[in-house]
Amino acid sequence: MVKTYAFIKIVLIFLCAKLQQSFTNYSSTIKNLVVEESNYLNCNTLGVTAYVILFFNTDISFNNFWKLFLKYAKITDSCTDKQNQNITSYNIFFGTKWQKAIETDSLMTLVSYWSQDPTVNKDMYTSSIINTNNSNYLDIFQQIEHNLLDQDMPIKLLIQKKDITVLANFNDIKLYSKLEKLNDYPNTESYYMYESDEAKLIFIKNKKVCQLKNTTLNCMDEYCSNEILNLPSKYGIIKNPINPYNIFISFYDIKQKNILLQLLEIIISSTHCQLNNNEIAETFLEINLYPTIQNKTILRIPWLGNYTKKFINNCFDNLQLPDSFILYSKNIFYTNIYNNMKDYKKIILIDQDIPYKLLSLLKNTNTTLYNDFNFFISGKQTAKHIFDNFTQPLYQMKLLSQNKNSHVYDISNISQINNYSTICTNETTFYLLSDTSSYNFKESWNLAWRQFIFIICCCTLSVTILSTIFYKKNKKIVNSKIAELDEEMKAVTKPLRKAKNLPETERLPWEVKSDRIHIDYEFPLGNGKYSNIYLGKLKGPAPVMGWIKRVEIKQYQDCAVAIKVPKRFDSEEEGQLLREIAVMKAINNHVNICMLLGCTVRNNLVCTVMELTHTNLSKYLKQIKQSFCEQNTNNTSLAMIPYGRFINMIIEICNAMSLLASKGFVHRDLAARNILLTTGLRAKISGLGFCSNANDKTFEMNKKTYKLLHYKIMSIEVLTEGIFSEKSDTWSFGLLLYEIYSMGESPYKDIKREDLVRKLKNGERLKLPIYATDEIYSIMLKCWHKYAERRPGFYDLQNIFLSIYERQFSNPAFVFDAF
Repeated sequence: MVKTYAFIKIVLIFLCAKLQQSFTNYSSTIKNLVVEESNYLNCNTLGVTAYVILFFNTDISFNNFWKLFLKYAKITDSCTDKQNQNITSYNIFFGTKWQKAIETDSLMTLVSYWSQDPTVNKDMYTSSIINTNNSNYLDIFQQIEHNLLDQDMPIKLLIQKKDITVLANFNDIKLYSKLEKLNDYPNTESYYMYESDEAKLIFIKNKKVCQLKNTTLNCMDEYCSNEILNLPSKYGIIKNPINPYNIFISFYDIKQKNILLQLLEIIISSTHCQLNNNEIAETFLEINLYPTIQNKTILRIPWLGNYTKKFINNCFDNLQLPDSFILYSKNIFYTNIYNNMKDYKKIILIDQDIPYKLLSLLKNTNTTLYNDFNFFISGKQTAKHIFDNFTQPLYQMKLLSQNKNSHVYDISNISQINNYSTICTNETTFYLLSDTSSYNFKESWNLAWRQFIFIICCCTLSVTILSTIFYKKNKKIVNSKIAELDEEMKAVTKPLRKAKNLPETERLPWEVKSDRIHIDYEFPLGNGKYSNIYLGKLKGPAPVMGWIKRVEIKQYQDCAVAIKVPKRFDSEEEGQLLREIAVMKAINNHVNICMLLGCTVRNNLVCTVMELTHTNLSKYLKQIKQSFCEQNTNNTSLAMIPYGRFINMIIEICNAMSLLASKGFVHRDLAARNILLTTGLRAKISGLGFCSNANDKTFEMNKKTYKLLHYKIMSIEVLTEGIFSEKSDTWSFGLLLYEIYSMGESPYKDIKREDLVRKLKNGERLKLPIYATDEIYSIMLKCWHKYAERRPGFYDLQNIFLSIYERQFSNPAFVFDAF
């Protein structure tokens, strides 16, 4: 009996010990799993799908409705810029009756357009008014839940952040609880934006309340932050890690990161390593990091079919910098590599340094069974140093041979990876390691080369220093001589060329005695490369009154004028003046052409006296654009643009150009800077210094006058052949339209002449300006036709714009105010 009792006691003690050991092992396993999961660093979501729900009670006014909607649009557009997303998908619910699905890079532009479109703005407002006493309006969240739980959700939508925002003017606990429920879905963030005394945005997840101040959110960074990707428990998602290679990377600079991206592209594009495009794996690759990032040691990369490459690039673009404080040493990092090699796993190591610790661990094991490892060394070591200290020891340990797919790479250039690596491939160029031999270094030749290079460098440096000293000394002498010549030039009282003796009938009718002209040099109206324009005062009648007998010409007596003062008066300036006089003689007078009143001599320079206007078209367009900036708006309201004024000015310009064309003249310099505007915004063409008949020999391509023209407004036949005609002015008119409807933007900015010629020959033309309609743009394209004979003339253009004006703006009850 005693023996039986003792036996039972021994068995019970043994069983208790086993149970305690099993419990200890289980606890240790669970703890390791938790620790391992905590070491994983996951990438952020890619892109945004926004659900916008507009629920308002009857207390909301029409203006406040659109004001809150515009605030939301501005906030979400700024988030699109911060997340470097070009397009965001929006599902907008106007109450329970109207839903809009759109994709746009600027919601602000669309909402601004809707708010001013009478065909939709009232319908959107009324559809958003709900009966808050009836909770049926909450049924709309079932549709959103169905979308979030969709088992057939495409990969593009699966990896996007889902923003669910309710815009309202009331608080409802049931609505709030619905948003809290949606917050529990993967990659989802819910917000509640309402306006009572002031607009507020509530973060449902962390109960944070943010104030909207001057349409700017005071917690914008938090609102725009991406979610960490969390793949749902969707049917068919592979949960077990794939890991075709175990990757280890030691981050030091951007070079290691670029090498890693190149290797990842090889892996995901190789048929031997990639998964099917319709498969999703939660962990396709595990990248072991040193140093850590956010105290995480492993970066998890999922497989997302065709979106894998784009997802990886986005992940690394938003990857934070490595931690400055590292919790574990690099020896542990190398030990982990060694342990993976012992388990016969495929290894990729990217390192700046030679891994001596790993080499010592491999030497201590004395095994030759390790295979399929790829070591990429990208530091400053020479290829010989890497071979002597790392490659050759591995070869001596028989870890590298012609029968093993293991390699050491000296990566001095990222492009070498595609040429030399054997990752995820069964075929590669064959090289016998046994045929290689170590390089016999000759110290004497090395010393000689170093001395030779040192001598060359010293000679080069000496020559450079002496040349610099000589150049500066010579430049100083030249500058002093130039300064002396400038002083002499200022003291010269004679004109730069002899004055041309013109007959009295040619000279006197246009000349104004200098004592009748006062030039206010402290009031410049404009400046250019060859001349400046100042405000002036004319005493007595203008010379033009002597040969134009009209009532309206009497205003040019004892009046303020604009005076163009050339910086020098040579043959080119004289030619421009004579051409302007010839044009004025031919046309007599026109309401849309700036009047040349005469000329006067001041300091031996012939100055042109012109009709004074309020401004020019180029400055006018810039003032309109500046007014948008002063109103602190990023999107120009179409209602603020004086389209009717533009059409009226264009008609006046066509009227004047049609007259010049009928007289056989070609303007050659038609641009916004040469369109003057009166106080009543009447357009007047100026800049007639290059205006003459089409066959004027002065403007042949080899002449100096041709080179003074602005090549960016030249037609293709003028650029290539020097052929001027009315249709070449039509080309310039098309560019003038582009300036008008882009609010003063210069066409072909920062482009060289030869590049412009090449683009025009290839059929490239300017894109549709932001404020132009398709009808206006079609007229521009007609003006830029390759063949001049197919372009419209100015008489035709005038009729086209007259019909547009009558169709769109001819309303007796509508009168334009000055802008």
